[in-house]
Amino acid sequence: MLGLERSGRDTASGPLDLRERVVLLKREIPQQAEASAQRVAALESTVQTQSQEVSELRKAYADMYSLLTQMRSGGSTSAPLPDFPPPPPPPPPPQTDAPGTGSPDADDDPDYV
Repeated sequence: MLGLERSGRDTASGPLDLRERVVLLKREIPQQAEASAQRVAALESTVQTQSQEVSELRKAYADMYSLLTQMRSGGSTSAPLPDFPPPPPPPPPPQTDAPGTGSPDADDDPDYV
Protein backbone atom coordinates (compact mmCIF):
# COMPACT_ATOMS: atom_id res chain seq x y z
CA MET A 1 0.00 0.00 0.00
CA LEU A 2 2.77 2.44 0.84
CA GLY A 3 5.11 1.17 -1.86
CA LEU A 4 7.82 0.37 0.65
CA GLU A 5 8.78 -3.10 -0.52
CA ARG A 6 10.88 -2.04 -3.48
CA SER A 7 11.93 1.24 -5.03
CA GLY A 8 11.74 2.14 -8.70
CA ARG A 9 15.05 0.33 -9.14
CA ASP A 10 15.37 -3.11 -10.66
CA THR A 11 14.57 -6.15 -8.52
CA ALA A 12 18.22 -7.01 -7.96
CA SER A 13 18.77 -3.90 -5.81
CA GLY A 14 16.81 -5.32 -2.84
CA PRO A 15 14.47 -3.62 -0.37
CA LEU A 16 14.54 0.08 0.32
CA ASP A 17 16.89 1.17 3.03
CA LEU A 18 15.46 2.80 6.12
CA ARG A 19 16.20 6.39 5.05
CA GLU A 20 14.42 5.95 1.72
CA ARG A 21 11.41 4.50 3.53
CA VAL A 22 11.32 7.49 5.90
CA VAL A 23 11.46 9.90 2.94
CA LEU A 24 8.59 8.08 1.21
CA LEU A 25 6.49 8.06 4.36
CA LYS A 26 7.08 11.77 4.99
CA ARG A 27 5.88 12.50 1.45
CA GLU A 28 2.64 10.65 2.16
CA ILE A 29 1.87 12.51 5.40
CA PRO A 30 0.50 15.69 3.76
CA GLN A 31 -1.66 13.64 1.39
CA GLN A 32 -3.09 11.59 4.23
CA ALA A 33 -3.60 14.71 6.35
CA GLU A 34 -5.53 16.37 3.52
CA ALA A 35 -7.70 13.29 3.02
CA SER A 36 -8.40 13.15 6.76
CA ALA A 37 -9.25 16.86 6.84
CA GLN A 38 -11.74 16.36 4.01
CA ARG A 39 -13.39 13.44 5.83
CA VAL A 40 -13.61 15.47 9.04
CA ALA A 41 -15.14 18.43 7.16
CA ALA A 42 -17.74 16.15 5.58
CA LEU A 43 -18.61 14.63 8.96
CA GLU A 44 -18.86 18.06 10.58
CA SER A 45 -21.22 19.16 7.82
CA THR A 46 -23.38 16.08 8.37
CA VAL A 47 -23.48 16.69 12.13
CA GLN A 48 -24.44 20.34 11.57
CA THR A 49 -27.27 19.36 9.21
CA GLN A 50 -28.59 16.72 11.59
CA SER A 51 -28.36 19.08 14.55
CA GLN A 52 -30.39 21.65 12.64
CA GLU A 53 -33.02 19.00 11.77
CA VAL A 54 -33.26 17.93 15.42
CA SER A 55 -33.74 21.55 16.48
CA GLU A 56 -36.53 21.97 13.94
CA LEU A 57 -38.21 18.77 15.17
CA ARG A 58 -37.96 19.93 18.79
CA LYS A 59 -39.59 23.23 17.85
CA ALA A 60 -42.37 21.46 15.95
CA TYR A 61 -43.00 19.18 18.94
CA ALA A 62 -43.08 22.17 21.30
CA ASP A 63 -45.55 23.92 18.99
CA MET A 64 -47.79 20.82 18.90
CA TYR A 65 -47.58 20.49 22.68
CA SER A 66 -48.54 24.14 23.07
CA LEU A 67 -51.49 23.71 20.69
CA LEU A 68 -52.64 20.60 22.55
CA THR A 69 -52.44 22.46 25.86
CA GLN A 70 -54.48 25.32 24.42
CA MET A 71 -57.10 22.93 23.09
CA ARG A 72 -57.41 21.23 26.49
CA SER A 73 -57.80 24.50 28.34
CA GLY A 74 -60.46 25.67 25.86
CA GLY A 75 -63.00 23.32 27.40
CA SER A 76 -63.43 20.97 24.45
CA THR A 77 -65.08 17.91 26.02
CA SER A 78 -66.32 16.16 22.90
CA ALA A 79 -63.30 13.90 22.60
CA PRO A 80 -60.66 13.25 25.23
CA LEU A 81 -57.16 14.23 24.15
CA PRO A 82 -54.27 11.89 24.93
CA ASP A 83 -51.57 12.91 27.36
CA PHE A 84 -48.32 13.86 25.71
CA PRO A 85 -45.10 14.42 27.60
CA PRO A 86 -43.80 17.98 27.63
CA PRO A 87 -41.14 18.80 25.08
CA PRO A 88 -37.61 17.87 26.11
CA PRO A 89 -35.19 20.62 27.08
CA PRO A 90 -32.70 21.69 24.42
CA PRO A 91 -29.40 19.81 24.48
CA PRO A 92 -26.27 21.48 25.86
CA PRO A 93 -24.00 23.06 23.26
CA PRO A 94 -21.41 20.67 21.81
CA GLN A 95 -17.99 20.67 23.39
CA THR A 96 -15.20 21.24 20.91
CA ASP A 97 -11.54 20.97 21.67
CA ALA A 98 -9.36 23.72 20.36
CA PRO A 99 -6.72 22.45 17.91
CA GLY A 100 -3.38 21.79 19.49
CA THR A 101 -4.73 21.34 23.02
CA GLY A 102 -4.10 17.61 23.14
CA SER A 103 -0.98 16.12 24.60
CA PRO A 104 1.98 16.10 22.21
CA ASP A 105 3.28 12.75 21.09
CA ALA A 106 5.35 11.21 18.33
CA ASP A 107 2.38 11.18 15.93
CA ASP A 108 2.20 14.99 16.09
CA ASP A 109 5.87 15.51 15.18
CA PRO A 110 6.56 15.15 11.42
CA ASP A 111 10.31 14.91 12.11
CA TYR A 112 9.94 12.11 14.65
CA VAL A 113 11.60 8.91 13.46
